[in-house]
Amino acid sequence: MYQGDSGTYSVVFIKHSDNLKAFCNCPAGMAHQYCKHRFALMQGDNSRVISDNKDEVMRIPELLKGTDVEKALNDLNEAEILYEEQIKAAKKALIYKKKALARAMLT
Repeated sequence: MYQGDSGTYSVVFIKHSDNLKAFCNCPAGMAHQYCKHRFALMQGDNSRVISDNKDEVMRIPELLKGTDVEKALNDLNEAEILYEEQIKAAKKALIYKKKALARAMLT
């Protein structure tokens, strides 16, 4: 059992060959959307686990190895890194343009 912000949820992982299925009975999980509870557990975070299986939870990252979920999670991590790099570059360009505007107003 997982203590979420809005309630207590049941999160289940089932591995078949190179496929890992993860289910959560939170509203997002039930709607087959992004569920922060599953993601936290996949990263080995057992801080909000309120059942007696914290040791099992720590093995979830091992279940990911060689699965389609591991590949999708790696792709997501790469996209997040790229996004952060693009945000930094855009902020830098924006600062440069603001400084150019400020200089233009002084000349």
